[in-house]
Amino acid sequence: GQVEVHPFDYLDAARFFPHLAPEDRIRAYACFGGMPAYLRHWNQQGDLARHVQETFLAPGHILFREGEELLRTEFHQEALYASILRAVASGEERPSDIARAVGRHSADEIFDHLRRFQELHFLRREVPVTEWERPRTQRVLYRLADPYLRFWFRFVSPYQSFLQLGKGTEVWEREIAPALDEFVGRTTWEEVCVQHLWRRLATNKLSVKFAQLGRWWDGHDEIDLVGLWHARVTLVGECKWTSSPVDEEVLASLGRKARKLPLEEPPLWVLASRSGFSRRLQERAARDNLLLLTPDDLFS
Repeated sequence: GQVEVHPFDYLDAARFFPHLAPEDRIRAYACFGGMPAYLRHWNQQGDLARHVQETFLAPGHILFREGEELLRTEFHQEALYASILRAVASGEERPSDIARAVGRHSADEIFDHLRRFQELHFLRREVPVTEWERPRTQRVLYRLADPYLRFWFRFVSPYQSFLQLGKGTEVWEREIAPALDEFVGRTTWEEVCVQHLWRRLATNKLSVKFAQLGRWWDGHDEIDLVGLWHARVTLVGECKWTSSPVDEEVLASLGRKARKLPLEEPPLWVLASRSGFSRRLQERAARDNLLLLTPDDLFS
């Protein structure tokens, strides 16, 4: 038999840094990911800033160059593969946009490279969850699959020469700390919420079932969490990593976008917020089919 071994999810990864507050555990997962080989460099003392500076930003540490080593080990045409990953890390997601960013005329020229990245779990191919079973779709996006690589390409690779001068503290204070929450909200919070909902489903702690769970988008709207059961939408959710509580307007906006979907009545509405919720939303959750999640809930 064969068993595919996956990285730890957010909850198992957090066992390496249980002393951190829930928000910082999610930030740490956004930096280190779920690979035990990376997580073992966490020494159980100190805060996130210290650990990032002593690992990612320290010339000579394995995590400082691991991104380059992975490419060198796995790929012979390292320059092109590295260019593709950098393009995706910088925000290019559509195949045609990635191809243009690396100097190719069409997505067909990098199709084999993208497929190879998928096989090795460097990239994740995403389509709207309602189109997963379609043989062909034009709405295809590619994202970096591994949190460590996302963080390394965003915050380490561009500054390696500067970091060689011993400027790790300056890079942390000027480049990483001010941008980290935006990075977490864009790359990790939604992913962590998906992992949490699968865990809840496995332990029968949800009022609905789903066989697929992922993002949905069309040419105008996007929804972070959509769960499907027999082609019907049983769960709809939004994930906000902001410094202010989420209010009823977010739920109302989610409801308007969800009208485009084949909703099962009633679906489970899910809102995930870094900073909690307004009182009126909490009151609605007590009586409606509404699940509210904060970082504390994800580790309770």
